[in-house]
Amino acid sequence: MFRQACSSLLSSSLPTKTTRANYYYNRRLNNSSLLKSIIQYNTFSTCLSQNNASEKKTKSSAAATTTGGLITTPIYYVNGPPHIGHLFTTILSDSIYLYHKQLKNRHDMIFSTGTDEHGSKVQRTAIKNLPNQNTLDDETINKSCVEFCEKISETFKTMMKDFNIQYTHYLRTSATREHRETVERVWKELEKRGDIYLGEYQGWYCTTDEAFTTDIEQVKITNEKGEEELVTLSKASGNRCEFVTEKNYKFRLSKYMDRIQQWLEENPNTVKPKERYNELMELIKKEKERSPESLDLSISRTRDRVQWGIPVPDDSEHTIYVWLDALTNYLTAGSTLANESLNWPPTVQIIGKDILKFHGIYWPAFLMALGKELPETILVHSYWLVNDVKMSKSLGNVVSPYDLLNQTGVEHDLLRYYLLSEAVLSNDSSFSMVRFPVKVNELADIFGNLLTRAFNKKFHAEEGEIQYRNLQFDCPNAEQNPNQTAQELIELLNDLQEQVRNAYEERCEVRFANLAATKILKKCNQLFDEVKPWILVKDAVANAQQIEELMFLVAETLRNCSIALYPVLPHKMNQSLSFFNQSTPLLEDIGFCKKGTSIRVKSNPEILFKKIEEVKQQEHSSRGRGKNKEKNAEKK
Repeated sequence: MFRQACSSLLSSSLPTKTTRANYYYNRRLNNSSLLKSIIQYNTFSTCLSQNNASEKKTKSSAAATTTGGLITTPIYYVNGPPHIGHLFTTILSDSIYLYHKQLKNRHDMIFSTGTDEHGSKVQRTAIKNLPNQNTLDDETINKSCVEFCEKISETFKTMMKDFNIQYTHYLRTSATREHRETVERVWKELEKRGDIYLGEYQGWYCTTDEAFTTDIEQVKITNEKGEEELVTLSKASGNRCEFVTEKNYKFRLSKYMDRIQQWLEENPNTVKPKERYNELMELIKKEKERSPESLDLSISRTRDRVQWGIPVPDDSEHTIYVWLDALTNYLTAGSTLANESLNWPPTVQIIGKDILKFHGIYWPAFLMALGKELPETILVHSYWLVNDVKMSKSLGNVVSPYDLLNQTGVEHDLLRYYLLSEAVLSNDSSFSMVRFPVKVNELADIFGNLLTRAFNKKFHAEEGEIQYRNLQFDCPNAEQNPNQTAQELIELLNDLQEQVRNAYEERCEVRFANLAATKILKKCNQLFDEVKPWILVKDAVANAQQIEELMFLVAETLRNCSIALYPVLPHKMNQSLSFFNQSTPLLEDIGFCKKGTSIRVKSNPEILFKKIEEVKQQEHSSRGRGKNKEKNAEKK
């Protein structure tokens, strides 16, 4: 065995931390030219200094960080089962939650999600197959709505379970008792403060969007009878609108528009990315051009129009507007069901760009009226497209995450990795069945294959400690200097912690953390190929320490990248960290030698990632074996 044969050579250890730099300096002076040694010593000392400075910075920031907080998804409208867009919003939120909860050790943080189940659109969908719809009583309507909402909400819960979404709160607006109570309290408080009044509302109402709009256009269409018809559409969504006049309760939105604008101007990093912030500021300026009366928000619907919803307190003739109901779910999670002093205000609220107006104007206005603190960050992502067209149930181009998994056979974590690596928050992303396997297989090569190449029995026969000695690789025939590559790798590892922190806290764009990790993994693969351990092992005794040095650098790379990628690939990275006998992944442990100058590594790892084509081939071969067994059984 390689390690057993060379145990005497591997028994030496580094000097203590305080004398390590001088030790390396003197050792190199004895073994190489003076100039070369000084350069190498200075570079290594710089790395140690960077590591120590980073460690002090991390400890200082960790001491100031609270342990609580709140991450939210929008609650999903139950007009159909989840598609790839819903999944993306959910895994983006989950990865940000895992970063704060696990890597930043904010152990009291909560993560809330759920389903939005009230409104006329849900009601119409739930009863569309019932006979005599014009004469249905409230009991029949409610029974149909309850059954429909339970069925659709369950599909979202199943998706979250299958993709290991680690939410702490799952709210259903029609079924969570605490939510209904919170909505009623919010209404009464707004009314008490004079921000709700009964008025007449006239305007273009889009039933599909559950909203009034002033941004309309009239177009000619050919109806089902083959006749031309002039219809009014919302420019924003393209859905039909109708002009309505009715008595509604209204919220004094006009009272808060200046304060919202001032809040955003004073906190320009609240809405991310910058493109969505600019869009919101332009929208606010445009809205403020309207008269106060037309700007005030209708927050109820007459009961004869919408039965399926929470009744207005003390007025059973009206139903609370679905968006006031839905937005209040965040208060239900962060205040009613949690410790408000720990979990409010929201740390990051993740939404799609189509609901920016509701979260960037209505939501802060409600909070200001209630005297509540405003969100720290509203993170707005763009759409996932299919052939450059937004996914839509009506267009029939919805991509189901389950269809993708069935077609490719990959594990759930890898679909998470693809979506979070490819998505650019400021621009729409187009799902590609060409890019998907390419991205997955790249990770299998640079991470999974590196793990199995380095720690098979040829180079690492059994579990044991691997020491770092800061040796020079002696590879005279190498096309590139592996020592330079090793130094570049160490510098990248020392920069990784800040790269990850910046990706999750400043940019809130996960792909940058993934990019930093993949860059390091590629550099480590380059080093492995330059050192060529399969040649060194031919003279195992003579080259023992060089091989050990390489194994440490590989192990340290994989340990660091496992922490960096943990929020995206929690299941797989737990497996990887376990192989290196690491337990809790923490941001402060990212950096070269942050966990010491030795690492205990197991041997002969299992395949961590299977390539997509390999999964397909194994699936076909297993089916073949199954058929052969059936034939043999028939013969018997």
